[in-house]
Amino acid sequence: MRQLYQYKRNKGIGLLEVLITTVVVAVGLLSVASMQGNFMSESATNKTRAEAMVLAEQKIEELRNYISRDKFPNPTINASEDITGVNADFTRNWQTSAGAPSTVTPRIGLIVTVSWGNQSDQKIALTSQIAYVEPSNTAGLASGLGEISHLTGPGVGAPSPNARASERAPGPIDLFNPDGTLKPGFTLVQDTTDRYQDEEGKIYRRNGGGLTGSSIELIAKLVPFDIDLRYEVNNAATLPDNPIRLYTKRADLDNITGNEVIDLYIANVVGGIGDGSNMFDAGTQDGTEVGNQTLVLDGTATWVHRYSGGVILSIKGAVHTVNNLDDIKIDHNREDMYCVFKPGENQHVRNYACYTGGNCNVSVSGAGYITNITDGTNDATTCPNPSVAAVKVGPGGWRGNVGLINVDDDGGGKESVCFLEEIKSLESQPSTARKFKGMLDGQEQGVNQSYSCQDFLIVGRRNNFSQLAGACAVAIGSLNVVSLPPKEAVRTFTSGSNNVVVGINETFCNNLQPKDYTLTINVTNSIAETVAEVSGGTSGGSCTGGPETFTCSGTTKANELTVNASAPGGATGSCAVTLDTSVTSPTGSCNITLVSPPIYTLNGTISGSTGQAPTVTITDDFTVFSKPCTVSGTTFSCQIQTTYSSVRILGSKKGKNSPYCTVSDLNLQPGQSETRNNVCELKY
Repeated sequence: MRQLYQYKRNKGIGLLEVLITTVVVAVGLLSVASMQGNFMSESATNKTRAEAMVLAEQKIEELRNYISRDKFPNPTINASEDITGVNADFTRNWQTSAGAPSTVTPRIGLIVTVSWGNQSDQKIALTSQIAYVEPSNTAGLASGLGEISHLTGPGVGAPSPNARASERAPGPIDLFNPDGTLKPGFTLVQDTTDRYQDEEGKIYRRNGGGLTGSSIELIAKLVPFDIDLRYEVNNAATLPDNPIRLYTKRADLDNITGNEVIDLYIANVVGGIGDGSNMFDAGTQDGTEVGNQTLVLDGTATWVHRYSGGVILSIKGAVHTVNNLDDIKIDHNREDMYCVFKPGENQHVRNYACYTGGNCNVSVSGAGYITNITDGTNDATTCPNPSVAAVKVGPGGWRGNVGLINVDDDGGGKESVCFLEEIKSLESQPSTARKFKGMLDGQEQGVNQSYSCQDFLIVGRRNNFSQLAGACAVAIGSLNVVSLPPKEAVRTFTSGSNNVVVGINETFCNNLQPKDYTLTINVTNSIAETVAEVSGGTSGGSCTGGPETFTCSGTTKANELTVNASAPGGATGSCAVTLDTSVTSPTGSCNITLVSPPIYTLNGTISGSTGQAPTVTITDDFTVFSKPCTVSGTTFSCQIQTTYSSVRILGSKKGKNSPYCTVSDLNLQPGQSETRNNVCELKY
């Protein structure tokens, strides 16, 4: 009975255990309830913040998408509005300010703030910059015709290296219907067979027998400009008395003050298609017969380019090649400039010229640059007085690249282009173009300057910079290249200064012209038989005097020369002299200390050789001829004086194989000596 009673008394759960369980469950449920409340609160806050973000983005897009200039925001707005939202009541504020400085395309800085409630963290703010772009420009750029607004008036567009300083002329227009009948609004000009006038008085020349025509002007109404290098005659060593020229005409399109626009024209020939592409290359000049062809200008010129900054700038130079120029073309953006170049057939050098636009709007009276045209017709290359330019043109006008195409073609001959960096062994990335830019306070601007002697040099493709530099150095001598600028032409402006048109940059004209040099060389540890010689791009150079002082002279295109001295017994030394190539006859000096290369005695063994003793020789990577070693039975001993870190020992015997071995880790200092045993075994 006692055992049964004890069993019944211990059965079930105690009250204390129930209370503990209840407390644990209650705490857990309270935590979950609190967490759920936080989740709901944070969810509401996130929804409110997301709605505020949408409201801010909507305002930015609203201001960005104005397509009318009179509605585009000015840089002094500070406005607000109240908005009843889904999750809260909001206040939206937007402020504008001047964006990028006037050195680039003007922009508007924008800050949009959306707030709700009274807490400091109950708001979001977005910042952006916006710029007005003419809708017609978007269509023009998409079609490849450039910004249409260039032809209609000033505007604030997206940033461009061209700075809206120039643009190519519109293409041909349709004069005839597909059935060959003349379109309404055009009439045939009296006493002509290929010129048609529209209702505004503009004249178009029919392009051959096609249905289109190009805008032309009578040459008599134009101003002669530069020579047209597209013609073979204008590439001759001596120009004809009456070379074929390009032509210009100034015009006023903005009705403000002065003729800010310059139109560039190319002369048309009888039988050509009206756009200058059919030029009869065999001809020489107006009315001159060559072979069975006669080149005759028809008195008209086709409009090809327009410059809006009041002045035309030029980039001129020559293209040299160790091959032929047959397929080479000048690489440029046709919206940026108009280039003339004719590679000819089997030619190694030809001149080129590219014409781009500057900006005269801040030029000093009379500060236009001097042109290299000598007939007095330099109207387009000088800023007007008073200065004038279209307001849309950016500071300095054009900046950008001029280069070569078809250099690295798919044919058998891959090629590389040399610049001054390769000539001076200043390692840089390979390029086929030269960049022109102005720099003011860390920002790029137009160059507002013409450049001469902007030559290019083409050589065969090389695997690395060192090989390319060597090929370029050889080519400037074989092709007699005297001018070669670096890969960048940078015009630097003083902080706070104006970007005005200045004179032609001729810095690198004849920078590779051979110069007569004179060097004074002092030699230490010399003996009576010491000799010295100059290396590194010299021609006809020699050293006289000695043994302690030498005078070396000759001609060179290099800006650094190396002088080597040597004496019987193997003592050698060298020094480098940097020349001032800006002077006609540069001078320099340096000191050489002669030291003897270390001497190594290398001993080894011979095995497998019977009968006549084998011959053993030793050589390094520099020595042309091997030096004989001493053979005694089954051993050999070689001695060599060298600065190289390894040598080769070669055994030979008639009718036998030629065993060899290489001895490495030769690292003694000049004047030291060392003997090594058991360096290798020559096995026959």
